[in-house]
Amino acid sequence: MSKRILVLGCYEHTLTIARSLARAGHQVALGVTPVQLEQGFVHHSRVIRDTWSHPDIVGQPAAFDSALLDYLNASSRFDAIFPVGEDDIRRVASVRHQLPGDLVVVMPSNSAVRRCLNKESSNALASECAVPTAGTRTVRSVHEMRQAIRELGLPAIAKPAESTSLLLKKKCVFIRTHAELDSLCQRWPETDHDIIVQNEIAGVRHNCDLVAENGRIKRYFEAEILRTDQLDNAGNSVLDRSIPPNALHREYCERMVAALNYTGMALFQFLRDPQTGETCFLEVNPRSGAAISLAVGCGMEMPAAAVHACSNESLELEEEYPCYKVRHCLHDDLQGLRKARVYGEVDSRQTIGWLARICRDAVRADFFSTLVLNDLKPTLGIYWNMLTRLIAQGKRSSTPGATAPTIESLDHSHLAVQSSSASGVFRRIDPGSEN
Repeated sequence: MSKRILVLGCYEHTLTIARSLARAGHQVALGVTPVQLEQGFVHHSRVIRDTWSHPDIVGQPAAFDSALLDYLNASSRFDAIFPVGEDDIRRVASVRHQLPGDLVVVMPSNSAVRRCLNKESSNALASECAVPTAGTRTVRSVHEMRQAIRELGLPAIAKPAESTSLLLKKKCVFIRTHAELDSLCQRWPETDHDIIVQNEIAGVRHNCDLVAENGRIKRYFEAEILRTDQLDNAGNSVLDRSIPPNALHREYCERMVAALNYTGMALFQFLRDPQTGETCFLEVNPRSGAAISLAVGCGMEMPAAAVHACSNESLELEEEYPCYKVRHCLHDDLQGLRKARVYGEVDSRQTIGWLARICRDAVRADFFSTLVLNDLKPTLGIYWNMLTRLIAQGKRSSTPGATAPTIESLDHSHLAVQSSSASGVFRRIDPGSEN
């Protein structure tokens, strides 16, 4: 049944979601801020029927809540709302009880959202479901950080408890020696932000995208991350490929989905040691990941299936998909190289090697994250934005006294918003491009 759906969140994978919904016969409108309307690219897609301009979700949450409720309650123009990113999900969850009663909310229950978004809680859930997890501590100070390392031992990793934040410009900081621990503690003053410290687990990251209905998995897709936008492979995926479902990963997902009585889309991540076959739970997100374009490219229309599931429309089980298909995110790959150059993380030889990998992977890819031949304008917009920012940055760098570029100026997917941390250690990132 065709629905009028309001999609919230302007990220690269919003394009994949909107296109999937349109192929299923739904009419898609997009929520955008005035800045996104001026500088963004998602709304240029031919599948976007209309746009709704709203206050910034992060910077003006109360104003956004009020505007959303007024917009949805003013008329019955929409049958469903589909929040894409983590911030969008949080805001919709906060006003869910005030939304029109007949509006389908395409996301899991608020209780499932809270459990998934809190890394400490989701790790506890995994342990309750007998899913292997790494040793974990939550810290807020240098003293607590050192105490956690004494208890867990080395090697370890540290990452923000909020997936929409960065620690020292990274999603994850490796702590493999006491010298690296000292360096982290010197650069990171005490803060109110929670930091997750875990034992480092060797392995390849596996993304398990699924759609569940009342605690039962109805769509399941698995991919392995071949390369990320960082040399240490702790960043966002830029190269991944579909693989046959891992029976153990599927079982672990089933246990946790059943425990949450989960309905909607989810992304489970595991680390699997290719030598031993041992697996460790990494995290679960109550949404799709940025690499959802691979699943959809392989015929698994996860977004459209999520609308079915959340509408209480019986969803048939579907599991088969082509394996060993490769997705490449060319612009994120280029952006990762550019950031590494700006921060002095690669030399000329490493830069040449990275460029060679980009060319090789672009040629062998079966799918790209945003590029669709019958909907080219959004992708052209991405590269136009990258080009104009490069030109602007070049002009600034040639000006005497110009400051070095920040991570915000390097971000092409949306305007990053720095958090309230005065130290500059924590920064907002695109919640939809973190995986």
